Amino acid sequence: MDLNWYPGHMARAERMIKESLPLVDVVIEMVDARIPSSGKNPAIEEITKNKKRMLVFNKWDLCDKTKSKKWMEIYKSKGYMPVAADCSKSAGISDIEKAARLLAAEKIEKAAARGIKSVQIRAMVAGMPNVGKSTLINRYADKKVAKAEDRPGITKNNRWIKVKKDFEILDTPGVLARKLDDRQTALFIALTGGIKDELADITALAEELLRFIVKNYPESLNKRYGADAGDAGTARGLLDVIGRARGCLLKGGSIDAERTAIMLVDEFRAGKLGGMTLDEPVDLI
Repeated sequence: MDLNWYPGHMARAERMIKESLPLVDVVIEMVDARIPSSGKNPAIEEITKNKKRMLVFNKWDLCDKTKSKKWMEIYKSKGYMPVAADCSKSAGISDIEKAARLLAAEKIEKAAARGIKSVQIRAMVAGMPNVGKSTLINRYADKKVAKAEDRPGITKNNRWIKVKKDFEILDTPGVLARKLDDRQTALFIALTGGIKDELADITALAEELLRFIVKNYPESLNKRYGADAGDAGTARGLLDVIGRARGCLLKGGSIDAERTAIMLVDEFRAGKLGGMTLDEPVDLI
């Protein structure tokens, strides 16, 4: 399953992020809480390594909180300030602001020492596509200032947005890793919507999802679809069981595999199968 996708505007976005760094005090890097490792762009980490950084675990309501909390500790040990959030519901927005002010404390203290009571804090929001950057800005600003849609590749340019009198945010386009050589990484990003669906075989993607769920969260399938992984035998067999249970049938009574696959992936992304974290917590070198 070849899921490499690196449009030209992403290379330009990466350059713009690098050029804008001298203007910012804090980097708000965002990841999908379900893929804290696979969904983290190594290029962004390298570019921003000398800045004060937080790591926002967005879509927190969709993850396996036990696993993702372990990931938060791992990144904390690497110098990040981790924050859990669900930006679509405004959860964690105030925590992100508090974290940004803590990270900018040195600048604020130096300004106070010079008698300056109010200092402008400038933060950059960065991350992979479809991780919720524009949604964060819109929720924080309490108005629609950044275009947000549930698909990758919407924001195309850097934009400064004043969300409070003393707080500005630089919205940046999502930047996918240049190469997705690791098959599992590419798969996890595709499953969570970071790569355009038309670039993947949705049926193959659904079958890969089922293999992961059978191994890690098998009870969720029976609870949601009444499907027993042991009875189906294969991922395709299990997809057929789910399709029949949901009435995804073609004329003549055979299973509509594509329709079933779309339904399954959509329900996973919406959290209807329960909270899941795809990346297993491991120590990072």
